[in-house]
Amino acid sequence: MEHDLKDARLSKARRKEYKASVTKLLYAMPPAALKRLDQNVSAWMFHPDVASVDAEYRKRGGTEPAMGFYDTKTRQLHFDGGVPGATAEDTYAHEMSHAIDGPRFTRSRIPAWHRAWKEELGPGARNRLDENAATNYYEGWASFGEAVYARPETHEFLERNFPLCCNFWKGQGLWPTKKNEK
Repeated sequence: MEHDLKDARLSKARRKEYKASVTKLLYAMPPAALKRLDQNVSAWMFHPDVASVDAEYRKRGGTEPAMGFYDTKTRQLHFDGGVPGATAEDTYAHEMSHAIDGPRFTRSRIPAWHRAWKEELGPGARNRLDENAATNYYEGWASFGEAVYARPETHEFLERNFPLCCNFWKGQGLWPTKKNEK
């Protein structure tokens, strides 16, 4: 990540901002999540603004607006510094969670995750995490990861309202420990 950040066309101040956001999230992640990132990310692509992220996403065939994305073919993470209504940490955590899932969605394809997603996050679920989480099982995975890693203050809420999802993440070694929640 450090090398990719140095190569990005960003001002010194912007580079420092991006590094602080990524570092905060990396410290929040347990070893199993860090290992999956290491295995599943070939490059960290930092863009100067959301328009350039969106343009890159559309060049690769994306049709929806994008604030960031994980390219499953190249295993590259693409993001900028966030937009109004979504912090950089939110966007980064969401895309990093896609990378933790991997290019073949190896975690979110597990039947136990499907059950947890369908019951707690999917369409018609009693407690909605966010609209995106209900889209499909892998967006549910990334939205859940966004909450877990970018918003540690919500952990009690998540455990109370999404116990199946929390237990799945804990069973995969992806739930932060108290040591990671600083």
